[in-house]
Amino acid sequence: MYKTATIFLFITSFVHPVTGQTNQSSYSAFINLATSPSVLGFNGRLFKFHSDSLLVMDRSDYRQVNDSTYIDIYDTTYYPITDAEKQKIITTIKSVDSLESIYNFCMMDGLRFYFSCSYDSIEHHAWVSNAYDSRIFMFLDIINAHVPYDLQIRYNKDGLVNEEKKCLKERFGINK
Repeated sequence: MYKTATIFLFITSFVHPVTGQTNQSSYSAFINLATSPSVLGFNGRLFKFHSDSLLVMDRSDYRQVNDSTYIDIYDTTYYPITDAEKQKIITTIKSVDSLESIYNFCMMDGLRFYFSCSYDSIEHHAWVSNAYDSRIFMFLDIINAHVPYDLQIRYNKDGLVNEEKKCLKERFGINK
């Protein structure tokens, strides 16, 4: 683990990872976690998997470039991931043929984040709000294995699944 300060434009650096001119496959996955109630955006905490690392980025400041452009400044901590974790990530990303946003409409606040993953040039994106998808939450489990307790993304799988089923049944008459 080591820390740095990172300055960059978020959309350019994260949403479109650069593959380069090598024959090696490129993968990337990131989670933009809402760190305040009712707020999900670039002011949250970012978790990014790339190569052999997990990057944890917290927005610490911003710098004004001109009248209409600001650059975010992040405190970044790098955590090495194991080869087994890297392989699990790549296998999961490669197996995703589609990804849909998942919501529990009965809960307004709680666990909410944006998830994105890519392998070579294929990208998938989803919003997650108080609902569970094992493919996505596998990434949270790897994050929680590496980061200190105060940075972990704590969740209750059974609670999320049961609340989602209850909401679908009570509000929409759907048995899942």
